[in-house]
Amino acid sequence: MIVNQTQREYLRERIRNITNSKVSKLEAKYTTKGVAVTNKAKWGLILDGTVKPKKSAKINTYHTSYYLEDLYDFSEYEDKVNSKKLKPALAKLHAKSQEVRDRAMLGDCDQAIKLLTELEEF
Repeated sequence: MIVNQTQREYLRERIRNITNSKVSKLEAKYTTKGVAVTNKAKWGLILDGTVKPKKSAKINTYHTSYYLEDLYDFSEYEDKVNSKKLKPALAKLHAKSQEVRDRAMLGDCDQAIKLLTELEEF
């Protein structure tokens, strides 16, 4: 049986949802959680000299930042993403998603269901 327009729209939406879900899981997998630091603790780190001012931080009379993150480098306390592993994994996922989308648009209903299952298991 040939896939009609309503079924194609459903397929596209379903493929998009599965892909977005897998992207979120990959991002969580390759992200190292940082440490939550309160403003009071940030002031303590600044006064102790643990964090240094940003080299790009310039104070002028026209614009003054009220955020400590703009003036001091708290990068060691933030989430860190392993881009070297994440980017290839995302590329493979998007390539598989596009392949499934292309094949599903040209196939029949049985093949479309098989392809959705294949993408979910990828």
